[in-house]
Amino acid sequence: MIITPADLQWNEQGLPYSSQFKDIYFSTENGVAESEYVFLQANDLPNIFLNSSEQKTFVIGEIGFGSGLNFLLTWQRCVSLLPENSHQQLCYIAFELHPFLPDDMRRAIAAWPSLKEYGEQLLSVYPPLVEGCHTLRLGRHLTLQLYFGEAFQLLSTWPESQQGTVDVWFLDGFAPARNPELWQIDLLQHISRFSRPNARFSTFTAASWVRKNLQTAGFVVEKIAGFGRKREMLRGYLSHSTQKMPKNQLTPPWWRVPLWDLSNTEARHVAILGAGLAGCACAYRLSQQGWQCTLIDQADSLASAASGNRQGAFYPLLTRQWQDAATQFYVSAFLYLINWLHQSQEEQGAFAHARCGVAQLATDSKTWERFQAILEALPLPDTVLKGLSAAEITALSGIHLDYPALFFPQGGWLSPRQWADYLWKKSCTYTTDNQVILGQKIVKLARINEKWHLFDENQHCVTQASVVILANAYDVSHFFPHLPVTAVRGQVSYPKATKRSLSLQQVLCHSGYVTPAWDGAHSVGASYQLDSTELVVSPADNIANAYALATAIPHFAAEVMIDENTPARASLRCASRDHLPLIGFLPDETAFMRDYAEMAKGHRYSAYPELTGTGLYVSVAHGSRGIVSTPLAAEIICAQLCGYPLPISEAVMRAIAPQRFWVRGLKGGRG
Repeated sequence: MIITPADLQWNEQGLPYSSQFKDIYFSTENGVAESEYVFLQANDLPNIFLNSSEQKTFVIGEIGFGSGLNFLLTWQRCVSLLPENSHQQLCYIAFELHPFLPDDMRRAIAAWPSLKEYGEQLLSVYPPLVEGCHTLRLGRHLTLQLYFGEAFQLLSTWPESQQGTVDVWFLDGFAPARNPELWQIDLLQHISRFSRPNARFSTFTAASWVRKNLQTAGFVVEKIAGFGRKREMLRGYLSHSTQKMPKNQLTPPWWRVPLWDLSNTEARHVAILGAGLAGCACAYRLSQQGWQCTLIDQADSLASAASGNRQGAFYPLLTRQWQDAATQFYVSAFLYLINWLHQSQEEQGAFAHARCGVAQLATDSKTWERFQAILEALPLPDTVLKGLSAAEITALSGIHLDYPALFFPQGGWLSPRQWADYLWKKSCTYTTDNQVILGQKIVKLARINEKWHLFDENQHCVTQASVVILANAYDVSHFFPHLPVTAVRGQVSYPKATKRSLSLQQVLCHSGYVTPAWDGAHSVGASYQLDSTELVVSPADNIANAYALATAIPHFAAEVMIDENTPARASLRCASRDHLPLIGFLPDETAFMRDYAEMAKGHRYSAYPELTGTGLYVSVAHGSRGIVSTPLAAEIICAQLCGYPLPISEAVMRAIAPQRFWVRGLKGGRG
């Protein structure tokens, strides 16, 4: 779906008016006062947020993000009141069919001087107009999940396991007579379904048919005085916990991830196996939520395996189909990584990186045809993806190139080792009792008295934790040999930069890749060898990297000169059978195979037991795209553990869920 921006007119007061819906966005008398009265005061905010438990994430949902006024006011009046060391979290979820363009939002925010500080922070991370969920971290306590698209369709894609997660709803669509779609019973039933017991709502309208629809959806509705010259408005609460899902939307129990029990503080201790990008990203995100993290690795330093390369490129993996789960996952992951990088801008120099752009060269006509199909099929704006001619990419890259390219303007490179180190150090500022244990091999996991015990080779218990996250790449197969992951050996060559090679300004990808110089050398890679665990540097792989570079960019290859003796590094990446990562809750395999052995026979879903929580999660098989995928993986695991809505659709969740291979096998396919 192509996202069409808001078509605005501006009145003499400088306030926006929707040409699409022939309606105002907020009161022309006093928009801030109206928002505070209708949405904050009517829902007893900030009181119910500030008095909520630190054990769970407080969730506000909004239908109709518009100018962002309600969000900015909630940020100012609720989140900004939290002490810096508080672990309370707000997840604000908003839906908008026709988003403001950044310049229009900047113009609207200018009318609210008291919100200027918050508006500028929002604008600094405001996402491109791409359909789906944009997850934006804004400081330590706030997550904005901003959905672009039709609210009903987007809510229809939410995993069923997210039922009962929203505490408060702001129903702020345009007037029902002008935008009836946002007030229909089908949408309100979705809102009811995803609300916690006794969840609150409020809205500016008092239309009788809206009131009846809300009551039908299960809400107790009350009329109260409206704002300003408006006589009445509605507010209320959900009178029951959930409604039954329509039959065609019931999710099989083998996909329903159980919510983690956060009723006691001991449940918020996690042991993370693997101190590379995946593990450090999980520690970073969970520490923001107040979890105590114990990071364990058998190596003597962080990011010592595949995460230890000097430079790594970041850009999304794309296919020709927007509905393809891989495309949706990697676009979301890429944009979320950009948000994380923006958060780190205040600490310039904390890790080496450059958002210099990435070009995928079409070195033959067939590749260019595929790239053109991607450009035509995917609804991505030029700020995310565009096609460039050979002349255009030559001008941007700084070196002569003979081929057109797909260009990712926000892509670039970073030092994975330094990035992992940065994430771990930041996590320790959020939770001071975090611990890292290096040079320690774990050989056994055992669940004893509701806790995981992690044992070394001498059967000594190294640590105990309620939750374990396996972020240890191919080593996950030591504990779960039936997960279809494989080791892929890759070698990267590090030729010295020359005066002329320093002209390279972008990352260039072909059958391999080359990065701009950093610290006196380029990174050229990478070889690809399945099921090899040999880590000795191979002179032959250096020659293979040189040949691939010379085939695609001969003038540049002649300049940097790679030979058998060029410095290089070999490491093992972990990949899955279907080339997507394994992310999230990992069911008990024995129980899974027993409980769902007959799933192919078409029994009613009610005939099967629910998945049970074991406190085991994974973030592995990121392949060569771990820089892009590991932050979103951490966010997904964090959402599953902390009980707020996932930033991905049901279809994407199934595509990356670890049990997908078991499901395929039980249904008669290839597991």
